[in-house]
Amino acid sequence: RNDQRNLFTNEEWLKLNNKWNKQKNWDQLDDDVQRMLKTIENLAVNDLKKAYAKTLSYQTKYALTENEVHFEVYACV
Repeated sequence: RNDQRNLFTNEEWLKLNNKWNKQKNWDQLDDDVQRMLKTIENLAVNDLKKAYAKTLSYQTKYALTENEVHFEVYACV
């Protein structure tokens, strides 16, 4: 799988996940936002520059909306 979890051992992932989820209430993402984030993840596997450019384009598209933050986070990662 090409996702963030691959960067951690199972123990590290559980520790990080438990800590973060205790501090954050998660709302379900819109389907289109989920697809866009997955597109960025897939691009990042082979070309970080393209992934970053795509992230910035989505961030601009969703500027000043509740969904902007998702793309801000991906731009930082």
